Amino acid sequence: MSRRFIGFELSVRTFRSRLPDLRALVPGTIREPVRVAQPVPNRGKAWSESEDRRLHQRFETLRGEGMPKGAIVAELTREFERGAWAIRKRLKLAPPGSQDASRAGAANEKS
Repeated sequence: MSRRFIGFELSVRTFRSRLPDLRALVPGTIREPVRVAQPVPNRGKAWSESEDRRLHQRFETLRGEGMPKGAIVAELTREFERGAWAIRKRLKLAPPGSQDASRAGAANEKS
C-alpha cells in the first residue's frame, strides 16, 4: 500500500471529539507524565515448588471471589514481586503435584 503512518488511526467522530485537546497542546511539552518502570525484586529468579503451589492456590481463591483475571494478575504481581508476564506464564503450567504436572515431567525426562 506504500502508506507512511505513525500513530494510530481513529474514527472521524473520535478525532473530532479530541480536537480541543490537540489544539490546547503546547509544542515541545509532554501531555501526561512519563511512566517509569518499577523494579521487580524477584525478576529472573527460579520458582520454588512451594511458591508455584501457592501461586496456583491464590489464583483459584481470587477467581472464586469473582475477581477478573486482569485484576488477579495485578494482585499476584504485588504479592509475589514478579512481573505480570511471569505470573501469566506460570499460571499456564499445571500446578505442582497435579496429574498434568506429573505427565509433563515424565514427558520431559523421555526427551
